[in-house]
Amino acid sequence: MPPRAITPAGETPMPTVFRWRLGDACPPFTWILLDADYQEVVRVDGIDSSEYRPQAALPSGLAPGEIRHWYVVGDCFGRPVASPLQTFRIL
Repeated sequence: MPPRAITPAGETPMPTVFRWRLGDACPPFTWILLDADYQEVVRVDGIDSSEYRPQAALPSGLAPGEIRHWYVVGDCFGRPVASPLQTFRIL
């Protein structure tokens, strides 16, 4: 079972944390933020937990009124496995 992106989803205030369920995947995870056109905006490697809190430098990839997509990639028996895409709009 792949990881599952949980929050943020739907319409939300500026996110301060991104959370996911591990499924059968193991860390380290890679968190990927995409713009409304599904182009990669930010990628963060080496996350050892089931959440990511954006650093001060990352909010440039997050702006009110914009739609963003995100997902995580973990390891499952030596193979990369990605969560389904999660979409949110920042209020």
